[in-house]
Amino acid sequence: MKNILGYLKKHKWIFVALGILLVIGLVLIFTFGNKMGNEPKVIGNISCPALNDVKISSQSNTLILTNSGDLYELSEKKYSNETNCKKLNEDIKITGIYFNSFRIATAFSEAKVYDISNSELIEMEYQKPLDIIKMEGKYILKDNGIIYKYKKYDLSQGTISDEEEFLKFDDEKILDFGIANGEINYVKTDKAYYTKKLVNERECTEYVDVECKYKLYKDNYLTKNYDEVAGFAANLDGSGGYSVILFKNGDVVDYDLENIYRLDEKTNVDVTYDTANSEFTW
Repeated sequence: MKNILGYLKKHKWIFVALGILLVIGLVLIFTFGNKMGNEPKVIGNISCPALNDVKISSQSNTLILTNSGDLYELSEKKYSNETNCKKLNEDIKITGIYFNSFRIATAFSEAKVYDISNSELIEMEYQKPLDIIKMEGKYILKDNGIIYKYKKYDLSQGTISDEEEFLKFDDEKILDFGIANGEINYVKTDKAYYTKKLVNERECTEYVDVECKYKLYKDNYLTKNYDEVAGFAANLDGSGGYSVILFKNGDVVDYDLENIYRLDEKTNVDVTYDTANSEFTW
């Protein structure tokens, strides 16, 4: 026993070093193991030439609007044209789109309003188009690259009331945004992608009178793959429930937008959300 204690005392630095290495190893396993476990996965591939020209998409829908003004519907199964997308407009340039809810949307041209129903554009009477690029929830994106929040929208008059700036960047132009649970959870600019993170989770979940505060952080994964990402879509099999990322090469990627490991904590934008509902008038 004395020999063992003497050996341990004499070589204690070995055990200290082993202890340090063990701690470092556990930290690395926990950190990078979690990151690896949350790496985005390719869950399918679709054929659609329009993915190379996406201007607007939505997590709540399977419609995409291209830069050339064409509106496409996406599907997990192929259409008779042997691709996974179908063009809905002919001889009509679509300038903006309002995403109402899952697979329900309204499209605008420069002069008319169209209801999108059963893969067709149905011209709506007595309704005027809005001068917008995208509208979803209580937020609208205009051609100036600024997201606005509105209180009331009258489609019969083509007017938006009580409109105020919600989000803009000094040196970046907003090109698209996404909605989850009624609030913006991602923004695409001409330089990067930003996704939402709750910064006072304990307080806002524990206390009813504490407002939840969010920040939009630069998304390292999406920004790194900026030129390859086409946009977002609801589950293409029609079941809804979660969203996917579409790549220009047709890859469909299952990607959790709440995954904090991908966020750049040094690059953030303060965002204050307002839970007040907006009023929609036909």
